[in-house]
Amino acid sequence: MQAFRDYDANSTLIWLSVAVLFTMAFFNGFGVAVTKNASSAQRATIDTARTLLIWVFFLIVALDGKRENFYWLQLFGFIFLVAGTLVFNEIIIVPYFGFDKNTK
Repeated sequence: MQAFRDYDANSTLIWLSVAVLFTMAFFNGFGVAVTKNASSAQRATIDTARTLLIWVFFLIVALDGKRENFYWLQLFGFIFLVAGTLVFNEIIIVPYFGFDKNTK
């Protein structure tokens, strides 16, 4: 019920909610198209690149006079995320610890 009261109090929320709905629909539609015409590995790589672009955007652009703080630990976590995605999708083949057991 609180959501409906918020919508009633601020009509901008309705338009923002509709915009988010369409953004998600387009994102998923393009994701299905990439998977259909390319592969799920390429879709996962593109999704990781999207995360990087959003992160860099908010590091550069100041919203309300505030910038996103940069932490080295986040960079290492992102590198770990990218490496895991690349290994899982067999873009990088690691010949140790059995990671190459099911590769082509």
